[in-house]
Amino acid sequence: MYLYERHHATPSDPPPRFIHQFGEAAAVAAVAPKGLVLLEHFHSPKRQHPSIAGTFITAPITRLDVRDMNPGFIDKSDNLITDTSSTGLQTCLSKLITTQFQDFLGKKGNLAPSQHDRLRVALVDLTGHKLTRPDFAGWGSTVSMYGASVPKILALYAAFQLRRDLRNVAATQNISTGKALKSAAISNWKISGLKSGVPNLIWLFDIHKWSGMSALDFSSNARNAFGNITKNCPAGELIARIGFPYIASLTWQSGLRHPTRGGLWLPAAYCSKGSWRGNPIRVSGSNSVTALSVDTYFTLLAQGRLVDDVSSNQIKAFLKHGCVTSLFPTGLGMVASKCGIWSDYVHDCALIVRGSIRYVVVGLTRLRNGEGPKYTQLFRELDNVIVRNNQTPKPTC
Repeated sequence: MYLYERHHATPSDPPPRFIHQFGEAAAVAAVAPKGLVLLEHFHSPKRQHPSIAGTFITAPITRLDVRDMNPGFIDKSDNLITDTSSTGLQTCLSKLITTQFQDFLGKKGNLAPSQHDRLRVALVDLTGHKLTRPDFAGWGSTVSMYGASVPKILALYAAFQLRRDLRNVAATQNISTGKALKSAAISNWKISGLKSGVPNLIWLFDIHKWSGMSALDFSSNARNAFGNITKNCPAGELIARIGFPYIASLTWQSGLRHPTRGGLWLPAAYCSKGSWRGNPIRVSGSNSVTALSVDTYFTLLAQGRLVDDVSSNQIKAFLKHGCVTSLFPTGLGMVASKCGIWSDYVHDCALIVRGSIRYVVVGLTRLRNGEGPKYTQLFRELDNVIVRNNQTPKPTC
């Protein structure tokens, strides 16, 4: 079964004032599948400032809840918010795809996404005040596709989340030695039901050498993997050392994996570093993604909401050179990016900041021979759509 965007709302029906509120629908739907252990994760949640547009209020560190991770384009009924007016971003994206990129569609003349399309797109305008009230548009953005190297971004997020969780254990339990911290963390995970696949804290943090005199931080092994996240073996090693259950717990509770819309998921590590035998979610193909889930990741990153501001900025720094394909246009001002290439799968995902323009673009494709120039044109045209979306008055699509 394929699930598509449910376009809901117009410019007269803006996103909720506090963008952390998904509503009861999401809370009920977020019950974990059997076999998925939900661990305690801690972060610094943000709320849209009630009176200063485009800014957030950061709350004290608290336990991660999916309702605190709304990127700002999901309403209280758990529907995607899009602008389908004559000048709306969704209208312009749909017109672009159906007029200039019909060759990527399952059938020429289609006016809506289908399971046979070779193109999935998610676009979020974060320019100016839209940082807290993003303008989202998608084309088949909730349809799963093999992600190639794109899901490696989960490993970065999970590593920084694990650092925050360990620091929280040390602070709340007044722990000042690495051995005690390791013991407390493992004990907490076992209480939560995690019997195997626990993170390798020695490889990730040199935890036995930590004395409590400074904040716990990453080992040289971990930092080397971060710096080489585009390469299969360092990324695969990082995934294996963090462990599939921990990554899955975070992916589910952050909303990057949705109960009905699917999304990012890591059932196997790269470079034959291992796979998850106890994987509670069966997906068609390994390491799948949706354009929406990757778009959400980079939106939360831009908002400083992956763990906290400091962690988001550090993740962003490692993804500054996260890779784009050779077909991605130059000169767009990438702040963070991740590509994926395998066989005919060609994907580019990026946070773009150029002058006053700020947006996230995700394009997932299956290319045929000779379609490289058309792929490049796609991202140029998506950039033009964002530029026009910020003109006053906005031109009709």
